[in-house]
This record gives sequence, C-alpha cells and structure tokens, in this order.
Amino acid sequence: MEGLQTVIQRLSVPSFNINVEIIQEVLIATKKASIENEKYEEFDIILEMLWDHLNTGLEEFDDQLLCSTCFYNVLSKSTKQDFYLNQILIIINDELEIKKKNHENISLATTLCYGLFQSSYLTNDFTNTAVLENTMKSIFKLLVRISYEYTQYTFIAFKTMSSFKKVIGTPLEMTIFSNENKIKILHAINNNWENPITGIRNLNRILFQTLLQVIDDDMLSQIIKEINTFYWNKAKYLMLTEVILKYSGNVEDYVLKNKWLRGLLNSLYKPGLVSAGADMYYAILEKLNSENCWITLFLEPVINLLKGTSFQAIENFKNYWCLNTFKKFPTLANDLVQHLKLASDSELKLYSILCVLKQANKLALIERKWTTATHNTNEQLFAYREIDCGSYSKENIVKSIIEGKQLHAYLGILFVIFDTSLKTGSKIPIDYESIKKLVDILEIISKQFAWEEDTLTSSDFSKMNDMVQTLINNSEYAEENNQDQTKISGFHQIVLNCLWLNVKAACDLASLLILYCKEYVAVCEKCLHIIMLVLETSRHKGAIEAAGAALGQGINYLTSTKLPPEVSQLPFILLKKKLNELLYETAKMSSVTRRGAGLSIMVHRIVSNDRKKGKPLFHYFMGELLTTCKTLDQNCEVEESDKDLPKAIYIHFLTRIVTDSSLASDIMYYSADLAELAFDNLTNTNWQIRNAALQLYGALIPKLIGQKKASGMDEETVATVACDEFLTHSPKLWKYIIKEINNNESNDIIQTHSNLVPILNVLANIARRYNFSCDLKGQSNLELDLLNNLTSLLGSPIYTKITFMVV
Repeated sequence: MEGLQTVIQRLSVPSFNINVEIIQEVLIATKKASIENEKYEEFDIILEMLWDHLNTGLEEFDDQLLCSTCFYNVLSKSTKQDFYLNQILIIINDELEIKKKNHENISLATTLCYGLFQSSYLTNDFTNTAVLENTMKSIFKLLVRISYEYTQYTFIAFKTMSSFKKVIGTPLEMTIFSNENKIKILHAINNNWENPITGIRNLNRILFQTLLQVIDDDMLSQIIKEINTFYWNKAKYLMLTEVILKYSGNVEDYVLKNKWLRGLLNSLYKPGLVSAGADMYYAILEKLNSENCWITLFLEPVINLLKGTSFQAIENFKNYWCLNTFKKFPTLANDLVQHLKLASDSELKLYSILCVLKQANKLALIERKWTTATHNTNEQLFAYREIDCGSYSKENIVKSIIEGKQLHAYLGILFVIFDTSLKTGSKIPIDYESIKKLVDILEIISKQFAWEEDTLTSSDFSKMNDMVQTLINNSEYAEENNQDQTKISGFHQIVLNCLWLNVKAACDLASLLILYCKEYVAVCEKCLHIIMLVLETSRHKGAIEAAGAALGQGINYLTSTKLPPEVSQLPFILLKKKLNELLYETAKMSSVTRRGAGLSIMVHRIVSNDRKKGKPLFHYFMGELLTTCKTLDQNCEVEESDKDLPKAIYIHFLTRIVTDSSLASDIMYYSADLAELAFDNLTNTNWQIRNAALQLYGALIPKLIGQKKASGMDEETVATVACDEFLTHSPKLWKYIIKEINNNESNDIIQTHSNLVPILNVLANIARRYNFSCDLKGQSNLELDLLNNLTSLLGSPIYTKITFMVV
C-alpha cells in the first residue's frame, strides 16, 4: 500500500531525528490502512522499525511516549504480537529484578507500560490472552513499585494507572483488578495523597474512582468503616469525597449515620485541610435535593461558626463554602443573614454578616434600595485630593527628577517599544550594528556599581558611599559639609536611587533583547553577561534582585521557545561555567561572602527558570553539587578568616534551591540525599558547615513531613505526611535513620544521643499513621526494627528530649 510505503521511508532515519510530526504521520497512515481491516506485510516492517527506535531512545521523552502508543496501535495489525509481547515481558521483568530506579532501561520499561494503556490495543478481541495477561501482570507490579518512588517516571506511572479503567468490562479485568491487586492499588492510593509531584494527587483521585467502580459492596463497606477510624486528615476528606459522589441513596442520612458533619466543619479551622474539606462539602452539596436538606445538616453548625470567635474559620467559610452554596440554593443567603441578626451579639457577628452579604452580592442576590450618586461624588473628590497631594509632594524634588530626564526613564521607553513590538508581532527593522551599539551602552550602564578593579568581588558599602558622594560633590548640587555625618543626605539618596534604577532598567532591557534578538548568538550571550556582571559586582539589594529577576526572565526565554541549537545551549553553558567557578575556583575568591549574594541568586535563577521538559539544568546542578559535597573533606580548616569553606557555600546553595516552592516537586527526587547530607554535617567540627547543614535541615524537613506553617495565633503547625507514607516513599532515608539510631559504637553516650536529636525530631513530628488493616502486616517488620532501637533510648541520659520523642 502506497501510504504505508511512505511511512516506512519516513521512519528510515536515525532515532534522534524521529520527532512528533513523523510519529503522527505514522499514526494517521496506519489508522487509514486499518479501516480496510487487512493485514499488510508493511505493518510488520513498520512495527520492527518502531521497536528499534524505542530501544534506541528518542531525543524527547514525550516523543518516546507517543512512539510507544503508535507501536501498540500497529501491533494489533501485526502477525508477530506474541513475539513482541514476550520481548516486552522480558524488559519489564528485568526491571523488577534490578530494582534500581535510575537504571538506564527504566525509561524504556515505563514507556512500554504507558503506550499499552494509552493506545487502542486493549480494546481488540483476542483469541489467546495468555502472553498478554503475563505481560500485564508484570506491568502492574512495576507501576505499583514506581508509584512509591520520587522519580521523573512517577507521574507517567500514575498516568498509566489512571487508565486501568480501560480493562473494566473486558476479559482482562481480573488480570488488573484481582482481589490481591485491589488491595495493592488501595495501599498505593492511600500513600500518595500527600505526594508533592505536580499532577499526581489528581491522578490518585482518578485511580481511586476507578477502584470504587470494581469493588463489591462488602469491600466498600469495609473501606468506609476503616476510613471512619482515621483521624481527620487530607486523605480522609478526599477519599470520602469520592465515596459520597458514588453513593446513590439519601446523602443526608448517609452523612448523619457516619457522623461526618463535625469533622467536615472542623476543616474550616485548619488551613491545611480547608481545601480538601471543601471538596467533600461540594460532593455533599451536589447530592442534596432541597434547601431543607441543607438546613437540616448545616444551618445550626454554620450559624455557630459565623458567630464564633475564629476569624480564620469565617474567612474560610466565605472563600470556600459560601459562593457554591448560594449558587445552588439562592434563598439561603437571606436565611443566613436573618439568623445572624437574631443571634446573640459577638465580636465577629457583624463581620460574618458582611461576608455573607459580599458573596450574595456577587450573585446579585442582594436588592439595592439606596442611591449611589452622592457616594460616587464623594469617591471622586477623595480621588482628586489624593492626586493633588501626590502632585504637591513632587514640587521640591531635585530639578533633574522634576524634568523627568533620568536615564532609566529613557531605557524604560525603549523597553516598552521592544515589548510592544514583540506582543504585536511587528518587529522594528533594526540593523545588527545598532543592536550591538545599544548592548554596548547597556554594558556601560551595568558597571555603575562596579567600582573596583577586581571583578570577582563586589564593592564594599564604604566605597559605594564614597563614590556616590564624589558624584554629588562634582555636580552643581554639591552640598555644604555641615550636615550630620551619621545620616545620608537627600541628594545622596536620590543619586543612589537613580544609579540602581538605571542598572535595573539596563538589566530588564538586556533580558528583553534576548528574546528580541534570539537569532544573534553574540547578542544573547552579551546580554546574559551584562546581567551577570551586575550580580557579581553589585552589593545594592535592589540592583541584585532586579538583575536576578531579569536573568530569570532571560533563561525563561531561552528555554521555553524553539531556538537554534547554539542559542538554546547558552543557559547550560552559563550554568556549567558558573558551577565550575563555584566548585573549582573558590580558593581564588578573596571573600566569598562579598560575592555570595549575587552568585547564589544567579545560580538559583538559572536553575529555577528552566522551562525545558524534565528540567535538565536543575538535575545537572543537583547532581554536580551533591556529588561534590560527598567527596569533600568534612573537617577542612579555614586558612583565612574572611574566606568561607567551599562545602558550607555549596550547602547554602542547595538550601536556596530547597526553599524555592516552584521546585518543590523536583526537589523530592533528591530528598533522601539532601537529608543525609544535612544529618551528617550537623555534627561537623567546623561551625560554618554545621550552620549551613542546620539551614538545609530547617528548609528540607518541613517538606519531607508535609509540615504546614500556622497562619494565625489560634493555629498550630502540623505535619500531613504520615509514618506509613514517609516509610514507603523514602525507603533509603528510612534505612539511614534506622542505621543511625542503631549506631552505638561510640563510648560517649551523651554525645551519641545528642547527635540523634535532629533525626528523632523528624520522627516525632511525622503525622500520626492512618492505614487500612490489610496493609499493616507487610510493614510490621520495618516498624519493629525502629521500635526496638527506639526502646533502647528510653534510658538515655538526655532524658527529657529523647524520652519525649520516643514516646
């Protein structure tokens, strides 16, 4: 067939040249050929070529996944199905035996699992399913194992498992949903409600919905019974949400029978639970048939909450429950207001009424009976006086400021011109020489804070002050030298502000020129150099932060758009160069402290603004720094007092990355290594390294145990990751903890037990366990190991701390 021959030609290229366009052509052509319901020899040829490409590996992982899906679609038309299914089975079983999450074939194995459930292969009619069933059993085992790991394949594993519903109602249903597998799925679900990897919590809910479809009434009743024994946490709210949505009876009786109302209202008092509690409330609200049902369930407890003393609970009711309630039952707005008016006076009663009215007003449920003409007139008068006062405050500012001829203002105009040109898609025809000249000017402006010959360090504050004062003295606005020397003058403040605003405007424009001139490698490189120069030579906080933001935007441009290879490689080249300086040239720095602020911001912005799939810059940075920290001598001494230890600097850099919430999902891949690094160096003999390790410990541990900070005086800091989830997702760290607690080789028992306090503090702050009875047997041995070791600490000389944590 001509179309299939064309496909074969398109696939006859090296694997690194296979892209999404070629794979889509294969899908379309094979689909057209499949309509004729004929088996062509070309299908076997195409299948072999796709198999070779999958084994070699494609350039982009997304293309690899699509190629796998295409492979299974073609497989259904092949005469060699059993052969390839056996090959897939061998690959999957090899992965199950190796049990190394970073093994090179894990990518291929995960891809093959994904393609099977994303394709239409499983919807075919099979005469013999023996080989397929064996393959699917191994796939199930591998996916469940990956679901407990923090790797770049965890999301793909959950994405695949969320497609298990495809086999429901087919002969393959019991292969996936056997009684034993149902328990394993339930365990995996229960241990992933707090998974920090983006997108997994939603996929976890979909998987739980699928499980509820295939379990019988007895198992459902047992699950609900055990969920009711859990303390109120996020997992409990989310699981009950799905249970309620599945229930087809009277939801009012269902809620009252299971005594869920008190726990549901309690979520409004807990910032970490309010969102999950709202999901459960929405599920109940969806099932309610009338306003009377809502009144029976919620009116009394809601009125008590609104006239209560918790400001946070009232705010959460307004933000999470109120609007959806009024959308379904509009007349409840007036009912709530009337009941609140009749209620006894309290401190927050009036505020509660205003909250209800505000939400009702959004839905136009409040009738307006007053006129607004006078009110609007007064608003206009106030606005006029504010503008007038603002204008008056500028009358005595330095002449240059009044005339608006500052350099940063002109740079701002250029920024708007370039930005508007990019947004409208009509680029201004500017020749290369003009752009180059503009970039040279920006470089000169960026050096306004670089007043020392040594470019490895930034000018200290005294020299910065002297330079600003020199600029003032050489101008026509020189002041008499009779002012208080302990205060900076108004002129001094104005000049300093203008300097840093000039630098900020130069960095912003340089960042935008990266996108505007993306075809010019030299221009992009020069613009990056301009921003880096500010970060390395300035000590002004505003200038450093502005340059950091500009660098982040520039890296964003370079990694989020399709660019020529030599341009797209600039972020990696830059990061590699700066890491090389950081790792191997630390000894050359006269004072790392004077350079550290800008350098740490620089590296952090490069890493955190990587928009490429898989964040290669982030993983390169983490791999290099963790490897270097492990190989450095822990007890190195500082030769000069103004130099920081390299290892301390590296740990501080890692801490900055850990504290970035945008990298929370990615940082979990390295959580065990980071925790081990922190624990090992908390007892280092050098105070610099101990301090750095303490900072890392403080940043990392709350993320490991899901600790949420209290946002008000009446709230407590709580952890959300339970013991079971911590154990299953961090087995390497768990083994390290067991090893450290069991280490009694030292003769100094007080020092040994003191070193255990940070580890015991983690165990003491993990959330209470919640698990189904069917899962407890498999974990008993691991817990007994910990319990035996903890029991031995009850007689510790450090009685107060150790005993409290063990108990």
